[in-house]
Amino acid sequence: MVQILIESGIPKSTLIDMAFDDCGIAGYSFEKTADEYVSALQKLNAMMWEWPFDQLGYIQPPVGDGNPSDASGVANRDTQVIVTMLAERIAPGVGKALSPEQRAARKRSFAQLCSRVSVLPRVKFPAQTVRGSGYDPYRAPGYEPFIYEGGLSTEPDTTTDPGDLAAIVAE
Repeated sequence: MVQILIESGIPKSTLIDMAFDDCGIAGYSFEKTADEYVSALQKLNAMMWEWPFDQLGYIQPPVGDGNPSDASGVANRDTQVIVTMLAERIAPGVGKALSPEQRAARKRSFAQLCSRVSVLPRVKFPAQTVRGSGYDPYRAPGYEPFIYEGGLSTEPDTTTDPGDLAAIVAE
């Protein structure tokens, strides 16, 4: 069976134009040179190799810088963080600086992206781990001062989390 891959996502040129708009260089009043476009495309491609952007499904060109009209492959929800981070990288090259409001928005959206793509390992406590200095037997009856979960393990616990896809795939 032949599979045809259909590229999707916002075109790379749209991401670049939005980044230039964030820098204060609107396309309707300022003409961008081909060199500025190529430079912005190179910075976009380089940025998308870095973590956490490499988790977004960006379509890297197989050879060279690629074409700005190519589809990016990223979801619409990730557009804002890509645009603001790209704007921060191209702004010094065009003699501009981002406003404090744009920097605050960039920081917020970048933090949300990092939290969305981060993978936290599930770890059990070693046997007989002390719960901490806040242990008070009178505050919580039946509360034990030690954790009795078993040995240290980084494997997912399939008995308590039936929605863990990694455990299903490993079986």
